[in-house]
Amino acid sequence: MNLPFDLFTPLLLAALGALFSERAGLLNIALEGQMLGGAFTAILVQQLTGNLALTVLAVTSFGALSSLVLAWGTLKLKADPFIAALGLNLLVPALTSWVSFLLFGNLGVIRLATNVAPRWEGIPVTFLLALALAGLAHFVLFHTSWGLRLRSAGASEHLMASRSLGTRGIKTAAVVISGVLGAVGGAVLALNLGAWVQGVSAGKGWIALVALYLGLRKPLPLLLAVALLAWTEQLSGALQAIPELPQGLLLGLPSLITVVVFVITSAAGGPHRKSARVTSR
Repeated sequence: MNLPFDLFTPLLLAALGALFSERAGLLNIALEGQMLGGAFTAILVQQLTGNLALTVLAVTSFGALSSLVLAWGTLKLKADPFIAALGLNLLVPALTSWVSFLLFGNLGVIRLATNVAPRWEGIPVTFLLALALAGLAHFVLFHTSWGLRLRSAGASEHLMASRSLGTRGIKTAAVVISGVLGAVGGAVLALNLGAWVQGVSAGKGWIALVALYLGLRKPLPLLLAVALLAWTEQLSGALQAIPELPQGLLLGLPSLITVVVFVITSAAGGPHRKSARVTSR
């Protein structure tokens, strides 16, 4: 079975984003909203300007600004991270529908006239860039002093404080990286599709969080976890062409397999799972 690039790439980008924020001790559960916002921003700007560079700039700006708001609310104002992220996840669908209706007179679909997703030898360029980012993330997190500080901020704020090192700045940076990667993942999803459709992210922000833990919170195993989830979603779509099979069950197949695999891998960790997690930090 061929790797479904159009499913793999957005999931990998979002999962890498989740990795940075989780390692810093502030898991970004707003990825679903940021992927949705990135998808809408990409199609909107590309439709209005036809300039891919401006589209990339707009998408990364959305990801960064939404993350800065989250970081400000949780780190500065001490808001509950879950509630703040949930607020963003609820706000983005409503906001995108309003802007879509205001500019195009509909709440659902914005189509591009041409496909602007670049390919090299039949392989999406975004897929190659995502693989390169996974390698870069591994190097930054585990082979640089900044990566060590980020992991220390997530593992023990008391240790950082004992060495007169603050954590707010590095946590903010991690959340911004997370949001930018999530928004870009959503943009890749929409540009590959060539259209904006309400709900286009379809829970991929949440699936990326599952991939993070299936991938042992490390960039390279994360590739395998994302590939598994992408193949599962592809299989679900293929099986829906068989009318004898229950369609409702097939729609939930990716989530079902995700839960089963997660339970199995959690059980396999046994009593040493907790200590292994601390050591890996």
